[in-house]
Amino acid sequence: MGMGSRSRLLLITAVVIVVVVASVLLAPPRIFVSHGVKVGNTKTSGFSTANQGIVGLPISLNIPIYVVGPSTLVQRLVSAGINQSLIKPVTVNELPSLPGNSLVVIDWSVIGPGLITNVSGLVHVNVNSTNFKLIRELIKRGDFVVIHGNASEVSVIELVLAVAWSRAYNTSIIAIPVPKYLNGLDYVIAYGNNHVLIIGPHSLSAALNIASKFWTPIITKTPTPDPSDDLCMDLSVSATNQPSQISSTAYAIVYGQQSYEDSPGDFVVDFCLSWSVLVYNDYNGYSAGYAELYNYIEYIPNSGTEIEYIKSFQDAYASYMVYEYEMGYISASQLPGDVEFIAGSGGGYEPGYWTNTAGADPHAQTCTSSTSYGISLAIGFSTSGTGITVSNSVSTTYSCPEYTISLYGQPAAVTSLRLSASNQTWVFTPQSTQYAEQEQIYGVESDGDTYMGPAYNPQSSAYTIPAGSSVVVNETNGCTYYLFGFIPESGTLVEHIVYDINWDVWVNSNGAMNPYSSGLAIVPPAASGWSSSNGFYYTTSCWLG
Repeated sequence: MGMGSRSRLLLITAVVIVVVVASVLLAPPRIFVSHGVKVGNTKTSGFSTANQGIVGLPISLNIPIYVVGPSTLVQRLVSAGINQSLIKPVTVNELPSLPGNSLVVIDWSVIGPGLITNVSGLVHVNVNSTNFKLIRELIKRGDFVVIHGNASEVSVIELVLAVAWSRAYNTSIIAIPVPKYLNGLDYVIAYGNNHVLIIGPHSLSAALNIASKFWTPIITKTPTPDPSDDLCMDLSVSATNQPSQISSTAYAIVYGQQSYEDSPGDFVVDFCLSWSVLVYNDYNGYSAGYAELYNYIEYIPNSGTEIEYIKSFQDAYASYMVYEYEMGYISASQLPGDVEFIAGSGGGYEPGYWTNTAGADPHAQTCTSSTSYGISLAIGFSTSGTGITVSNSVSTTYSCPEYTISLYGQPAAVTSLRLSASNQTWVFTPQSTQYAEQEQIYGVESDGDTYMGPAYNPQSSAYTIPAGSSVVVNETNGCTYYLFGFIPESGTLVEHIVYDINWDVWVNSNGAMNPYSSGLAIVPPAASGWSSSNGFYYTTSCWLG
């Protein structure tokens, strides 16, 4: 497997920041307006021209459109040619729970109250209002936001969206005034990333064509994973994050790659597990199955960023503590912090747990520039006189150029199976600046037996198994540090990013996996008060130097 850097498509490849300046006197905080640039002419603006160029195109959207507003807004979408099955009316309160990169259409009459104040003729955005904070978060998570108003409201809608973008990414905006645009452009779109804001008035059909032609190809064009990188991609699953029977003796769940990109770089994670259909009837007096867990980690630093360390874990200790809690042996206060969802019991399912004594890869080592290690993941199982063994697997090799790999197995507990269950944690630390600045890709795996009740009487069992990955990076000159509280100095941005899940697995007494099994993103125990985006939790600090 090559370690060469692979380019990842940015949302927008050029800085295009456009705001139409209203005739009313606006006083937006943190926005700097440049009046030295003209776009278009005195009759037709650049937005208008672009709008005319795409307004006649057929709209080919095949993603959900979430609508907040009156039924007439839904009807306008239908009239514009949108398949009604794609239109999802939601309430304002439901917006925060929508997935990132959503297409959201909001009527200004719903979101506008409380957003604008007018003091002595100066228009301000109420950045403390609930609706403003909501718009800010929609922009921050990558949504394509369309707000419908009327011609007299377009300028204030643009102002709100611009200020929301500046607050979402803690930066300022350079606004380029655009001459008077055509009548009838009463839908304001806004989308972008932490470097770029695209904003402007359109007709409804033009706004949707912008989403179809420019936005959706970007958000749906994710890098095609190299199967040799992410072993989860080598499992023949029918859909992500739901059980698939991949052979006559194995089930698998692939969580699906998740990524978080900001100025320091791009962090990518994935998780999957392979679970034996076979049940061993007498393992030290108990019935037992077998399972393997795998985590995929990748970090791509941008220029000026160094990796401080990468970490990944799989927690059989917490899995066993959930079993102990459900059996009434310990109190809730004794549960580990990474257990947020508990599979529970009932409906014929009894508490179960996973152990991880059979193996853990990679092992602790100090890598050289040519060191590599192998990882395999089971896709078939068989029984022997001593238990369940792997009969078939997929595998790959990872290089670890001048990284130190540390493996920790604490805390740990001796289970009723008389096997150990530990929190296996791998830490990858660069030995040199050269490799701290390069893309790193790793996979980690551990495997072991699963408790399924008394010997020769296997029970349908429910399992909770935490897993997760994190990275700490430093970006030179990535922030401003105020010496003595007021002297600005260029500082080093230190960022910590975490993605944790709880595997929630339900297995029938015959070894078949219940279709409700899945991975659930959780709030990492140490991430209280951190910022979040699409399941990633992150925090930053600024250090002088």
